[in-house]
Amino acid sequence: MQFDTPSIRHAADALAATLREHRRTLHRHPEIAFEEHATASYVESVLGELGVKSRRVVGTGLVAVLEGRGQGCVAVRADMDALPVEEAPGRVGVAHARLAVVLPDVLGVDQAGEDA
Repeated sequence: MQFDTPSIRHAADALAATLREHRRTLHRHPEIAFEEHATASYVESVLGELGVKSRRVVGTGLVAVLEGRGQGCVAVRADMDALPVEEAPGRVGVAHARLAVVLPDVLGVDQAGEDA
């Protein structure tokens, strides 16, 4: 893959439906901090399908390493937990307040957000 804007756009468009379904799956089953066992298992299985080795840390945290070429590295951190929210007076639920997509600046992308 080349790292120019048209190549990145084409690759992103090709993955859009899959990424959207992953996001929807995670948002259908929110879990609060340190209780996101199903979320961690889901992310772990997706990484495994992609051939990415990961390991659990602090119970529900995941660490994965993507081996690259060259001397530089990029670190990415993302939250998987949901927040308790009051859906109606006296009724508390759980929801993901936001989902951040992080892309390294080396790809020429400043920011990215989730689709509507």
